[in-house]
Amino acid sequence: MRVALLAALASLAAALTLAAPIAADDTSLVGFVGPGFTISLQDGAGNTVTSLAPGTYTVLVHDRSDIHNFHLKGPGVDAQTDIEFVGDQTFTITITDGRYTFVCDAHFGSMKGGFTGGTPAPPPPPPLPVKPKPITARVGPGRTLSFPSKLAHGKYAITVHDATSTGNLHLKGPGVDRKTSVAGRGTITWSVTLRAGSYRVGSDTQPSLVRTLKVT
Repeated sequence: MRVALLAALASLAAALTLAAPIAADDTSLVGFVGPGFTISLQDGAGNTVTSLAPGTYTVLVHDRSDIHNFHLKGPGVDAQTDIEFVGDQTFTITITDGRYTFVCDAHFGSMKGGFTGGTPAPPPPPPLPVKPKPITARVGPGRTLSFPSKLAHGKYAITVHDATSTGNLHLKGPGVDRKTSVAGRGTITWSVTLRAGSYRVGSDTQPSLVRTLKVT
């Protein structure tokens, strides 16, 4: 009876040992390269590594091909297997803030990966909005018109002084068709984007005032 009880307890202990979960080791990494054109880096739980906290890690590389190698590099790290080497190799590395990459040196264009160490750098600030360049245009009094003949492409704030009640100022070209009133007078500002090309500047009632604006 005692022998049977001991045997039963031993079997139960073995079963519990097999069922117990394996503790994850956060400092263990596994790299794979080959036998095909594949390369990867995983953590101890088998997840693809995308970021690592700063610290010391052990990397076990399974190099399965004599035409590939596993080369891990980044701030303070430069560890690699030889291209002719086939087998397992272990490296101890220290991760700090920065970007790390792993490649096959013989096929770095297609066999590559990477991860971020430490705290990722904040994204760059958005570009400042481009302020329109101010220019002044005039039409009138009488048969007079003032407008630049050449401008660089870009955004402009065009302040138009219309001093005639018998004409107007009309700007027309790629992406722009703005004009003042023929009968009215006054000052108005247009916000426009000028593209490279030719624009017609003139008065709809006074053909002699028409000229061409070149935008480069």
